[in-house]
Amino acid sequence: MAETESDSQFEEFWDELLRDAEVSGEPQRASFFRMYAELAAENGDCADLVYCPVIREGSRPYQVDGYALDRDRGELHVAVCDFRPERTLQNLNADGINSIFNRVRRFCEYAIRQDFLKGLEEVSSEFELAWFIQENADFIKRIRCVMFSNARLATRKKTLEA
Repeated sequence: MAETESDSQFEEFWDELLRDAEVSGEPQRASFFRMYAELAAENGDCADLVYCPVIREGSRPYQVDGYALDRDRGELHVAVCDFRPERTLQNLNADGINSIFNRVRRFCEYAIRQDFLKGLEEVSSEFELAWFIQENADFIKRIRCVMFSNARLATRKKTLEA
């Protein structure tokens, strides 16, 4: 089977990610975040993000992987990673995107509640980010979320009936 350009680029991505993770001593997920966060900052998509992985599975799951505050604009930037450890290119559909953004929304809703903060370990990433959000609540007018994924976007166009 002939290798497509996207397959070749995906292999190059994996080679760079594995090299970066090995050199830095970080987990692949952290290297993945850093690679994409640098690109997002260079493109002007968000401010320089702080890596702060917050993940809860189970019922009412939430997830945020990084954050930054642009005080001048009153924007909290949050980033979420859809990191796939498989070396084959996976698909990401609209339902998957919505599910991931709902995880971010859920954490942001929890983070503004005092009872949520009180129930967290002070050394946890959850506490760090929730405390940051509460401390800067007066400056935050809008939350912008960016998602980093190593999956291929696979959405279907709805057909129009004549």
